[in-house]
Amino acid sequence: MTMRKCGNPRCTKEQDPSWMRCTACKRVLYCSSECQRADWEYESKPHKKICKTLRALGEAVSFPVSATPENPPPIMSTAEFRRECMQAGVEAKATKLFAQRMMRDDRVLKSLNDEYSKRYDCRLS
Repeated sequence: MTMRKCGNPRCTKEQDPSWMRCTACKRVLYCSSECQRADWEYESKPHKKICKTLRALGEAVSFPVSATPENPPPIMSTAEFRRECMQAGVEAKATKLFAQRMMRDDRVLKSLNDEYSKRYDCRLS
């Protein structure tokens, strides 16, 4: 599963190879420095609040910095994810906060539903 839109929730541009990553977490792509700044302070889900956690989580579970269809992120159960995070020293509170914030993002829900509704008879909401 790969996000194919700019990390700024207000931007609808499709992914392009020239895009840059957040220099801190290295896991969110932006079409421009303006979009990155806008997402850093985005009112309901600012990247600023999850950036450090996103980096720690990504490193803890070996989530590739450049996830693509050819190089997908690892698929693991919730229990495996939590165990990997705990072993890497990521606080359970941070893991829970990250999951809550990500599941409130309509783009993440759509991507998850598109990916998993093919295999399972359910949808996330």
